[in-house]
Amino acid sequence: MNFIQAIEAFQGTLFGISFISIFSSIKIIASMLWGFSFWWLILVAILSAHYLKTKDHSFMFGWWVYTFPLEVFTVAAGLLAGCIATHFLHGMLITLNTLVVIVWVVVVLGTIKWLGSGVFLNPQH
Repeated sequence: MNFIQAIEAFQGTLFGISFISIFSSIKIIASMLWGFSFWWLILVAILSAHYLKTKDHSFMFGWWVYTFPLEVFTVAAGLLAGCIATHFLHGMLITLNTLVVIVWVVVVLGTIKWLGSGVFLNPQH
């Protein structure tokens, strides 16, 4: 059941508001929020590229923070693809999900290596 079918099951209203009449406005707002999450993803990609290039940001638990914007963007793209059914968004969603899995595997392996080295027991000051 997609979002529109769920609303139609409630006779087109949600909390007493005719959802069908405001759906186009919701799609515009959702697209704007998706654009904002894309901008945040670009900023994190720039930061990550800088840290990988200079190699002055040692691996630690904090690297999990860099996975979050990509995951949020992927979820937002999936929700937007459910409202605005385009081939572009569905193709992007497949690519993003693949990228999320790759990033998770890299960070998980890095975390296991970091924990195995015992470096986390000797904090840097």
